[in-house]
Amino acid sequence: MEQRKITVQAMTGLAEQVPELASLYADHVRDNDEMLPYVLLMEVFHLLAEVMDRDEPRAIGLVRRVAAYLETQLALGREDLTTLIALSFVEEIIDDERLLRVVEATPAPLMHAEIREAKGWRKG
Repeated sequence: MEQRKITVQAMTGLAEQVPELASLYADHVRDNDEMLPYVLLMEVFHLLAEVMDRDEPRAIGLVRRVAAYLETQLALGREDLTTLIALSFVEEIIDDERLLRVVEATPAPLMHAEIREAKGWRKG
């Protein structure tokens, strides 16, 4: 139960820190009758991919802010948060070259390590 509480708090914090995600967060909770952290973070990835595909002026800044927030969560050193971010975000972005380039250009060494590890698993 503690792990779920931590991951829910992390995703709530993401919606608070990145206001552009507030409506996605609200829709997610309404549609699911609760907040499902793994599903929500995948929805965030899909939203970022759509914004990048449309070449919206805010796209790169939005991706960088999400990556920076996720970096703060990785810095907490909690396995539950690392697993959430690795499975629901990193595993998705490594298949999206544009998103991957933006995240790799963001100062986020822990995220970069997760990306290298995920790429290694795929090769291995």
